[in-house]
Amino acid sequence: MADPWDRLHLRMWEATSRRLGRVAVQFGAVSTFGMFDRKTEITLDEQVLSLENALTIKTSELGNLAYGDQLTVAGAAYRVRHEPMRMADGLLSIVLLEQIQETANYLITLSGLRITTLDNRQIRTL
Repeated sequence: MADPWDRLHLRMWEATSRRLGRVAVQFGAVSTFGMFDRKTEITLDEQVLSLENALTIKTSELGNLAYGDQLTVAGAAYRVRHEPMRMADGLLSIVLLEQIQETANYLITLSGLRITTLDNRQIRTL
């Protein structure tokens, strides 16, 4: 039987995440919820070291994430920047994430341009 404090902690987590805005998290075949904080301050001696995207999750559901793993948070793609850091009793973990920027290849054409090459040839775009 689980520790009663663990059960209470998990019930508080469930209630808090529902009220404060939990987000859908997808990692492989695992679908769950977490609390997502954009630009969480990482500090040392009251000095901000960096701003990170942080996801708070149940360790039992996604505690096996590793550096470089990719997951989806609220429909956006993210990469794990650091293995999950267990909080206090280990029931919850914080995972630092970086958003994966999707790149698209666009071909832009400009008509009517006159271009002179290095060998003085004239080119005009249509």
